[in-house]
Amino acid sequence: MDHLFIIQSKMDLSTLKESIDLVLATAVFSENIGIIFKKDAVLLLEAPREASEISETQKMLSAFELYGISPLYADQSDCIRRYLKPQDCIIDVEFITGSDQQSLIDSAKKVTPLT
Repeated sequence: MDHLFIIQSKMDLSTLKESIDLVLATAVFSENIGIIFKKDAVLLLEAPREASEISETQKMLSAFELYGISPLYADQSDCIRRYLKPQDCIIDVEFITGSDQQSLIDSAKKVTPLT
């Protein structure tokens, strides 16, 4: 993996937008980008109960697919603590363990934490 981003907190809208803009800009110049959602950031993945409730955050996250950003990961233990299941997510993510995350971090050419 060329570049791995780690999103660790549920940010306010302007900070999240800046972080997503950074990821998207990086995607223009790098082909192999991955993202891990950790801690409260996994809550960004939760799909709304009704389609009319889709938030700006969820619209921004859906841009990852348009830019070919994958794979997307979520910390499995953080999701369990927050009662989030894969089928509850607005975008397609793979739930991974801490050891899998460490393997990704170790193999990435560059790691950027976004908090």
